[in-house]
Parts: sequence; structure tokens; C-alpha cells
Amino acid sequence: MIKVLHKLSDVSKLMKVAVAASLLCFSASASAQLTGSYTINSGGAGATNYLTWGAFATDINTNGVSGPVTVTVMTDETLTAPVILNNISGTSSTNTVTIDGNAKVLAFAGTSTNRAVLDFNGIDYLTIKNLTIRNTGTYTGVRGVWIHNTSDYNTLSKNTIEFSGITAGTTSTSSGGAYITFTGSSSSLTTVGTHGSYNVITGNTMTTTNTNSPGPMAGVWIYSSTTSVTSVSSINNNEISNNTIRNFFYYGVYEYNTTGTYINGNDISRAAVTAGSPNSRVYGVYTYYSKADTRAWQVNNNKIHDLPFVGGTAGLINAYGVYAYYNNYYGTPTGTSTMNGNEITNITVTSQLWPVYAYRVYGDLQLDDNKITSMSQSNSTSYYYGMYVYYCKPSSISRNDIQGLTATSGSYWYGIYNYYPQASGVLSIDDNKIYDFVNSTSGTFGYIYGIYNYFGNATKTYVRRNK
Repeated sequence: MIKVLHKLSDVSKLMKVAVAASLLCFSASASAQLTGSYTINSGGAGATNYLTWGAFATDINTNGVSGPVTVTVMTDETLTAPVILNNISGTSSTNTVTIDGNAKVLAFAGTSTNRAVLDFNGIDYLTIKNLTIRNTGTYTGVRGVWIHNTSDYNTLSKNTIEFSGITAGTTSTSSGGAYITFTGSSSSLTTVGTHGSYNVITGNTMTTTNTNSPGPMAGVWIYSSTTSVTSVSSINNNEISNNTIRNFFYYGVYEYNTTGTYINGNDISRAAVTAGSPNSRVYGVYTYYSKADTRAWQVNNNKIHDLPFVGGTAGLINAYGVYAYYNNYYGTPTGTSTMNGNEITNITVTSQLWPVYAYRVYGDLQLDDNKITSMSQSNSTSYYYGMYVYYCKPSSISRNDIQGLTATSGSYWYGIYNYYPQASGVLSIDDNKIYDFVNSTSGTFGYIYGIYNYFGNATKTYVRRNK
């Protein structure tokens, strides 16, 4: 009997060793670098499945990658904290991380202390696509995606970013939010830092879903790496392209003192609402001290429309379609910067209206092929500039289609206003069409100019074939 017990004791010891070995194997597997295909599925199982976004983020942040990683999201999830993606070891142009949202929903109720659903905290070479990113928070400063801490070479593609809880608008940079923001602070939009470069934000839809929400302060917000406008920013070559922004309170796209930024092909409006006013002054695309040291910046082929909302006739005092201020004034510009092919339409204001605005933009600049239609204003002392070009260095202002303005009183109206151009070579103002300026009540006009060109430094200025 004693011998049997002794044998049972040996068996027990062997079992303990086996269990320990098993645990060691599991631990080694759990701590391995990621490579290959994975899923996020709350009802799934297996070594390549994560039950939550948080479990996936913890694993990849801790262990890094040793090869390309693809993740397919299989279930919706409501978070209790933001998903934070840090600087992941092993990522590169070859070892990329791709998350396919698979039309699933990732939701979080943002607050004043935790504003974003997704936090890009230094991650590189990440693509997130086909995901609905929903912030249900009621705080005015909520964010969809927050990009900061040198997050480079990332792509956000074909996602839907929804805000469903905002009921008040703000112009405060401390309490204001955006669907996507580049800033160095969790509590301010204007904190400098090396937020990220070479990121692509393309094909996304950004909207509010609650009835007649005023919208976030901005659609996309990109802030500089430096407080000095004379210094070259280390935020380079980001691209905001082919997105649809369907509601905002102040800025559709805001870009401040970055280098080589492309803002192209975006559809910007307040089409998500049928009532309610944005801020008294709005900007479709706002660029301020942009630089072209790495490549020429672009604001091309954007459509800005339906402000203050579809069919809205009141609530908006001043509006700018595409706005450039002191761009290329500092630094060493490369190539030709462009504000081409933009369409600004269906905007109603009670005072000032500036569809295309360029103020002291230096370096070689083109303002071609823009289309301006269905503008309306109602104030006897208001100003309308179809294209306002002040003290800039344009080489071409050509083939623009400015289909006039409907007003209810006399105003100061300019189709193209080009004041003291600084171009050192030839300036061409050719083949523009300017027509249909209408006073719908009395027929009385203040001052009206088709093309106003005042002096300047251009070697030659050609004004040809304009109608």
C-alpha cells in the first residue's frame, strides 16, 4: 500500500511539471511578436483571435511585430476607454499593420479627460479601413481619431467617423473637437509637437447623426510642431483627400504652419443638418503659414457647399471657401503651390463672402479652374470677392468660372480682385468667365468690377480672353 501511494505521489509530481510546462508554452506564445492574420471577435476563440480591441492593443503594444499583420474586425464593440496604439516595435514599410473594420462599429463616449475613440500615440505604418468610429459623448471637445507623438506613415481609408452626442457648438481651442485631429495635447487643439508626417486620410465620411447638431469645431484639424511661424515645421507631407465632411461648426479643414500638406478632392458642407446655425463665420478650408520646403502644398478640387445648411437663408454672417494666409512667406518654397479646381457653391451670408481668398501667399502660386456659383448675400455695406488675391506671387489666375452673385441691396462686388501682385515673372489672367451679378430687389449696385488688377511687380501681366 505504501508503494502505491509512493507511485501516486510521483504521478502528482509529473502532473505538476506537465502543467508548468504547458503554462510556460502558453506564456511564450502570448508574448511572441505578431505576424500574419488575426481577428477581433467577442465570440471567437483560438490563438489568433482577440476578444476585444483593448486586448489586441495591449498585445501589439507590448510585443511588437515581426512581419506584416492583418486584423479583421468581426463584431461591434462599445469601449470603456480609448484604444491607444503606441510606437510598435518592428513596424516598417514592409512590416505594416492593417485593420479591416469590416463595416463594424467601434464606439466610445468621449469626455473632457478622454476625448478620442482611437489614440495614435506614436504608431507608424498602420492602416485602418472600413470601420465606423462612433463617439457618443456629449462634450464639445470629443474626437474620433487623435494623432500625435510622431505617428508617421499611417492611413485612414474609407471609414465613417460619427459624432452622435454634440448639442452645442464652440470656437474654443481648449473645449473644441474634431473628427480627426493632429495636436500635442489631450485637452487643447493648439499644442505644438511632432504629431505626425506622411499620413494619408482619404475616402472617409465624417458626420453628425443627432438631429441638427451644430457639429464639432472642425472636421480635420492639423496643428504645427512649432509656435514660431518663421521656423520650418517638422509635420511634413500629410494628405487629406477625397473625404466627405457633412457637418462642422467653424472649420471644414484647418491646417496651421505645416509643410507640404495636400488638401485635395474633399466634399465639405453642412448637409447633415436641415436647421440650426454654425459659427457666424466659417471656413471650408483654412490654411495659415503653410510652407513648401519639402514639397509644394496643394488645395485643389475641393467642393465647399450648402452653408449654413441645405436651403438655409439665415444664420451665417461671413464665409470663406478656400483660405490661404501668409503661405510660403517663410522658408524656401519648392515647386508651384496650387489652389486649383475648387468648387464653391450654395453659400448664403448676410455680410462678407470670400469664395477664394489668398493673402500674402509667396512662392510660385496658381489659382486656376475654380468654379463659384449660387452665392447670396443681404447687406447694403457688404463685400463680395469671387477671388481675393492680395499681395501674392501668382503666375496664373486663369480659366476660373465665377457665376456671380444674388444680393438684396447694393454692395461692393469684385469677380477677381488682384492687388499688387508680387510675381517676378509673367502673370497670366486669362480665359476667366465672370457673369450674372444680380440685385434681386432694386437693381441698385454699389461698386462692381469684373477684374480688378492693381499695379504690382510682375515683369508682364497678361489679361486676355476674359468674358
